[in-house]
Amino acid sequence: MAVTRVEGTVTGPAGQTCRVDFLVDSGAVYSLPPDDVWRAIGLSQKRAMRFRLADGTPVERQVSECHIALGREPQPMQILPM
Repeated sequence: MAVTRVEGTVTGPAGQTCRVDFLVDSGAVYSLPPDDVWRAIGLSQKRAMRFRLADGTPVERQVSECHIALGREPQPMQILPM
């Protein structure tokens, strides 16, 4: 199995940006930026959502939103803090 990485830019609600080296997971629905990126682009927790881990354990995590650009126009994304 190969590991795929791609550089991109995340943009917060007030326009703050940060360059990020993304690990690509083709089955992922949410992105999990490192805490320093979360703070650098000024994100705040918007709401709590429930998730189920691979082993079946239920967890609740805070979710926010930002824009992510991977070599093209930024797209809105829901993200979780690490």
